[in-house]
Amino acid sequence: FSLLAYGLFTALLSGDAARYASFFPKPNDTTAELVSVLMPLSLLVIGIAKERGVLTLRGGIRLGFIVLLAGVAVYFTQTPSEHLINWLSKDYLNIAGLPATTIPQLGLAMMAATFLVIVAMLVWRRTGANAGLLGMFVGMLAALRCFPSPTCMQTMLLAVGLGTIVIVISTSHWLAYRDELTGLPARRALQEHLLKLSGRFSVAMADVDHFKRFNDRYGHDVGDQVLKMVASRLAKAGGGGKAFRYGGEEFTLIFSGKTAEEATPHLEVIREAIAESEFTVRGKGRPKRKPKQNTSHKGRRSGSQPKRVRVTISMGVADSSQMETSPDDVIKVADKALYR
Repeated sequence: FSLLAYGLFTALLSGDAARYASFFPKPNDTTAELVSVLMPLSLLVIGIAKERGVLTLRGGIRLGFIVLLAGVAVYFTQTPSEHLINWLSKDYLNIAGLPATTIPQLGLAMMAATFLVIVAMLVWRRTGANAGLLGMFVGMLAALRCFPSPTCMQTMLLAVGLGTIVIVISTSHWLAYRDELTGLPARRALQEHLLKLSGRFSVAMADVDHFKRFNDRYGHDVGDQVLKMVASRLAKAGGGGKAFRYGGEEFTLIFSGKTAEEATPHLEVIREAIAESEFTVRGKGRPKRKPKQNTSHKGRRSGSQPKRVRVTISMGVADSSQMETSPDDVIKVADKALYR
């Protein structure tokens, strides 16, 4: 969506639209001033609005909004009104020493607001979509600085388009190879890692004990927190162990160059660390932030004190002691050891 908005407004700025269709106006200063306000507005709305797909009602509304803003730019460039031009180009703040620019103060204010929102979103959630929005914002600034050079703007559009493709590919790779809940490499990544193994290695299968009963008693939200806690401990495995989420409450650790006997001490450290960690189960109405000391006594008197439970895991480990043993066979042996 952001690339579409960027492409439409860049086509208006560079005059590409006017070359292919006579009803599009040739770019002028009014076009640049309109685009400096409308293009960051489109990025701002795209960034704030929640993603609800493309071939959906909300996707259609978002697409219509982008086309509407581009249409507004086309209409007022064709039939400029003196009132609109004065409104766009007016200096709302009389500050001496500001450098001369084709971007009016209203456009600069809209850009500043968009930049702050996108940066805040990127700090809050470091996702490919938010990084793409920031790249689109930088490209937007460059396109406005390039005006009225069509070659410069076309080059920027190509650069932004290639950058968007890279972000889409990297995000797709992350979704395919990373488990979203725990942050560990997912089963697809495990399968590729197994293909690289050769020589001596060991595989450990780990399972959260009585996880179904825990989920039934405390709810799936609490169960997800347990999985995150266990995954964070497994991710810190010593001895070169690499952790993966196998599926459900089951995890896999790979130790390259180690036998099962050599990997066992490192597994014991993890198992004991998880068993000794207290897990706090809070009620559904718990506050998002920790209450201050002077208000915590009310919760204790009302019987809402959090419950502390302990979580344990079981492990089974096997190694490639025979030269013909494949990684899949080692996993099966480790899985049988886990259930024993």
